[in-house]
Amino acid sequence: FDSETQNLMDDLRQEKLQRERMAREKEMAIAEKFTIEQSLS
Repeated sequence: FDSETQNLMDDLRQEKLQRERMAREKEMAIAEKFTIEQSLS
């Protein structure tokens, strides 16, 4: 039972890390797009 709980917690932690990484990459992409638009105008 404990090992199952541990696996579940690990899965949740991995999911959280992936979500945070995705959010960070999205923000970076938006910032990059903004920078490009600024340099074009």
